[in-house]
Amino acid sequence: MRTLAIAMALATAAVAAVPAQEIKTETRVKVDDGKPVVYAGCVGSLQGAESFVLENAVPLAMKETKTEASVDAAGLPQTTTTTTTKYVLVPGDKIDLSRSLGRKVEVTAILMPAGDDHVKVETTSKTEVNGKRTQEVETKEKIPQGPMAQLRVLSVKQLSDRCTS
Repeated sequence: MRTLAIAMALATAAVAAVPAQEIKTETRVKVDDGKPVVYAGCVGSLQGAESFVLENAVPLAMKETKTEASVDAAGLPQTTTTTTTKYVLVPGDKIDLSRSLGRKVEVTAILMPAGDDHVKVETTSKTEVNGKRTQEVETKEKIPQGPMAQLRVLSVKQLSDRCTS
C-alpha cells in the first residue's frame, strides 16, 4: 500500500512538472471570384439532395443586389433590381449544417456567384505548438457553380431555436 502511495505521488509530481502546451491554428481560405459576407437566414434542404440552402437570407455586413438596365419595346429605359434571398450552402471543414436544419443562423461565408464556371478554393492551415510550426496543410479544390449563388460557410452561429414560415 505504501508503494502505491509513493508511486501516485511521483506520477502527480511528474504531471505537474510538464508545462501546458500552447496550440495555435490559423486557417486562411482564398476563393477567386468570391467575397466575404455575413448573412442571417433559415437553413433548409434542397429537394431531392443532401444539400442545404440559406433561405430568407438577410445580409448583415454587405448587401448583394444586382441592377440591370434595359430598353422596352417603346424605347424607354427600364431598370430592374433584384436581391438574392436564397443561397446554396457549401460547408467548410468541421461545419455540420444538419444540426442547424430548420433553425435561424448567422453564417460567415465566401459568396460565390451563380454560373457555369468552376470556382477554385484554396485553404491553408498552419498549426503551431509552443511557438514551433508543427503542421501545414494546403488544399485546393474546384467547386462547380450552379444556377444559384453559393455560400462557402466558414462559421455558423445559432440565432434562435426554430424558423417560422
